[in-house]
Amino acid sequence: TGDDDQGTLGSGYDCPGHHHSLLRFFVFFLSANASKVYANAVAKTQKIWGPYLESIMKVGQMQILRQQIANELNYSCKFDSKHLAAALENLNKSVAPLR
Repeated sequence: TGDDDQGTLGSGYDCPGHHHSLLRFFVFFLSANASKVYANAVAKTQKIWGPYLESIMKVGQMQILRQQIANELNYSCKFDSKHLAAALENLNKSVAPLR
């Protein structure tokens, strides 16, 4: 268990040297062949992107609608509360002389 491995992989992570070398190899291999690896991954997953994108867009639209409804309710409550507070104040003023 080398101290050299701890600094590279994160504090407190004890990894034998051969695993560290293997990790370095994969990082080098992926960075050297990144365009080929990503092109293959995109080609293999091409069929699912349409439905996936459609689902993501539906979720995004629902989030926008939820936010708009929340904003409208918030504004409406603030608007109504001002008018209700003013009505209550006027009612209290009109009843006060009768006491």
